[in-house]
Amino acid sequence: MAQGKSKAKAQLPANVKAKKKFSVKSKTISKARPNAPIAPKVTGKTIESLKMKKAISKGVGEALESELRSKALDGKNSLLTKKEMAERAAANK
Repeated sequence: MAQGKSKAKAQLPANVKAKKKFSVKSKTISKARPNAPIAPKVTGKTIESLKMKKAISKGVGEALESELRSKALDGKNSLLTKKEMAERAAANK
């Protein structure tokens, strides 16, 4: 609680009041852009095609990796992938 004389709101000078009327902040700025592109609806076919593309890319990547490993080591596959390491560790237990 304030003690003594009640406090009144300070008044702005006339020249500042006029500037404040035309300031940029007084205009309402919308967040949405009027020319923003609208994303297409995702359908079942789209999802299925994306899954197929991902599976194909993964398969091609694995095939290329195994081919490069065999070429680098003259046909010897001594470098193991994570999956092979896990299988060997499970077999040894």
